[in-house]
Amino acid sequence: MPRRRKGRSAKEPPGGIAVESADHGLGGSRGGLTTEIHLAVEQGQQPLSVLITAGQRGDSPQFEPVLDAIRVPRIGSGPPRRRPDRVRADKAYDSRRNRAYLRRRGIEATIPQGHAGDPAGHLRGRRRPCGT
Repeated sequence: MPRRRKGRSAKEPPGGIAVESADHGLGGSRGGLTTEIHLAVEQGQQPLSVLITAGQRGDSPQFEPVLDAIRVPRIGSGPPRRRPDRVRADKAYDSRRNRAYLRRRGIEATIPQGHAGDPAGHLRGRRRPCGT
């Protein structure tokens, strides 16, 4: 195995040979290329909005864009419906920002609490006193 010389640490740059555009849904990780699909669906399982992002991007920042993209045409005349009655999500979407967004829009939420009430609580069991 040849030794690496100074300045030649990898065969290709960390982002790969071609840098992927920000609007593409391909993300790089150790496992390869990944994609995440963020959906808003109604109870009948019909999709209301879809957002595709790179796999390494977080779920919570996609919450508002997915809900803002909802457009349900009305039967007859009138503007499309843009606000669901209720949102159900997993605890990855539990943040003060997301809950405040839902309150502003008058949307009820069913989201299990992660660490929103006690953001540093998950670290308490890991902290060690100084000197140990």
